[in-house]
Amino acid sequence: MKRPLIIAHRGAPGRRRENTLAGFRDGVAKGADWVELDLHRTRDGALVVRHDFTLGSKPIADCTLEEARRLARRGGIALPTLEEVLSALPESVGLNIEIKAPGFGRELAALLAAHRATDRALCTSFHFPTVAALAEVKPRLRTGIVTTSRLLDPVEALRRTGAEVLGQEFHLVDAELVAQVHGGGFRCAAWTVNRKADLERMVALGVDAIITDYPARLARLLSANK
Repeated sequence: MKRPLIIAHRGAPGRRRENTLAGFRDGVAKGADWVELDLHRTRDGALVVRHDFTLGSKPIADCTLEEARRLARRGGIALPTLEEVLSALPESVGLNIEIKAPGFGRELAALLAAHRATDRALCTSFHFPTVAALAEVKPRLRTGIVTTSRLLDPVEALRRTGAEVLGQEFHLVDAELVAQVHGGGFRCAAWTVNRKADLERMVALGVDAIITDYPARLARLLSANK
């Protein structure tokens, strides 16, 4: 059975604050092959890592980087830039970048290219038009679609958006879905999987990647199953 990639969800929030440099480093130290992070663009074009769309009551998209960091400090929130994350992690670590809002594909592609990170990044979104728009960006980015629902035709959705990976909420992952996705020549990532029994089920189903808050737990399971 093929070993799935271990992807640390927002770092390792089971142990560290999410979407922080310390959390990403800890996830890697605990066995993650990749880290998953959430990305926004500030009003002045900085690409910053945070799950929520706001800082306090103000949308990140309406803040300059300086304003966003001031609000983040006030709230005790870490707000690393994508550039800081790229500099902090070894080149061997993959990046699953969830784009939280449309419209900055070109800036993202340029930043990844400048750090020679294009080939180790997968850019994903719940917003399928955002993923489809990335197909027009140069250099070409690897992309994935993310969903909490069971798509009627996941292969058609992947083809239509130009994506390579289906990111499926794990409760809806079963043998039929994995066979469908693999049969179309695509890959399946399950999220967010934390309980041992659920991790074991995803491994048995043959998903290509597992996104988890506890990368060490998954690493131990995979090691025991060698």
